[in-house]
Amino acid sequence: MKRIMLVMLLVLATFIVAAADFEISIQQCPKEVIRGVPINISCEVQNCSGRLLNVSYGSHGFPITVKIYSMDDAEVEPCMTETGKRYPFFEEIPPNWHKTFSFPVCIAVPGDYKAVIGLSSKGPYKNSKGVEIQAWEGNIISNCVVITMKEPVGIDKEAFDYFKGEPLSNPTVLLQKFPTSTYAGYELCKGGPSLKRAAEIDDAKRDMDWAVPKGASPEDQQKRRDTIRQGYEEYATRIRNFLKVHPDFV
Repeated sequence: MKRIMLVMLLVLATFIVAAADFEISIQQCPKEVIRGVPINISCEVQNCSGRLLNVSYGSHGFPITVKIYSMDDAEVEPCMTETGKRYPFFEEIPPNWHKTFSFPVCIAVPGDYKAVIGLSSKGPYKNSKGVEIQAWEGNIISNCVVITMKEPVGIDKEAFDYFKGEPLSNPTVLLQKFPTSTYAGYELCKGGPSLKRAAEIDDAKRDMDWAVPKGASPEDQQKRRDTIRQGYEEYATRIRNFLKVHPDFV
């Protein structure tokens, strides 16, 4: 019995040491989303050990993985994820290093879910030359966040049904037919800055951000400016109309 307790204490001590080396925390995650919208979860990983740490490289280890669970702790398979794992492409992590990783995940069935992000490393491994590399070994779990997946209603439901459950599959048609749907907001966000900032950009700022061709004639430069302004004004008009319906959209 004493021997078993000793083994358990050694295992626990190893985990505590590993956990003290790295910290992982979820920084951003929406509390509520509707079906058909990717859930963008971002986390920060930090070396808080105060020393240089070697980690398993690439596919050898150090994966950072999103896990989704039901409220009764049953693991849920996401219906879509861009990657699910991110492998940092480096072998040495200096003290106080920190990096943010983002994961777009989609859940198919409405309800409440828990999300955590885990980090692990297998420890020593052999490189391409067959030389064994000493590397950090351990498993760490982030804080837990709760996500509520809701059914779309109103124009959101119309868009969801029109695209047969994939409202973001055709951005052009989406913005034409359902310009004030929540889904349209996610497409408009791909244009660059936040929607509120984008709607407020004036001609001077626009000309500064999008340079005209160097060496072109004054007429060609002006033609380029006019084309940029027209295209952006159409984009900004869509944003303003969207924000009238969704003033708090981020």
